[in-house]
Amino acid sequence: MTTSTITPELKEKISARWGEFIYATYPFDTTGFLRSRKNEFSNPVGHATEKAVTLMVAAICGDDMVDGEVESALADLIRVRAIQQFTPEQATGIIFCVKPILREEILPMYAGQEGFANYLAMESRVDSLCLMAFRMYSEDRERMHMLKVDEYKRRYAQIIRRAEMIVDRPAGEPE
Repeated sequence: MTTSTITPELKEKISARWGEFIYATYPFDTTGFLRSRKNEFSNPVGHATEKAVTLMVAAICGDDMVDGEVESALADLIRVRAIQQFTPEQATGIIFCVKPILREEILPMYAGQEGFANYLAMESRVDSLCLMAFRMYSEDRERMHMLKVDEYKRRYAQIIRRAEMIVDRPAGEPE
């Protein structure tokens, strides 16, 4: 049995279960909103989550994907989690949470040595996605910190300019 024999219905079931797990990582009052609103503009977090989960399940199952499509969707999902101040484990650990779902839904279908090798290849793709997610999380957090540093520099420069206007001489010169 190859991974291409996994039915679209089974992929949807895995995506739905994984999506529910991801939504459960948000505060209780937010979870209902994320699940109920499907519009990209009124619920960008829910839309990014649904899109990323669907594409990642397809990639894990070995479907042919357009170059960069999975990376782009995963980057959107991880960027949201990086901005929302999730810890690295919380932000990227959601990728590993598909493994128990795969073990329940797909592993029983793979009886025999050849089938088990295909299943292990799927779990290896999950590991690769998680490594990619961690890299993206690190880059997003670094970008956020650099924006904060730049903002502090701008504020400091404004304070110096105002001080120079009040004293009528460049800041730092002796009196």
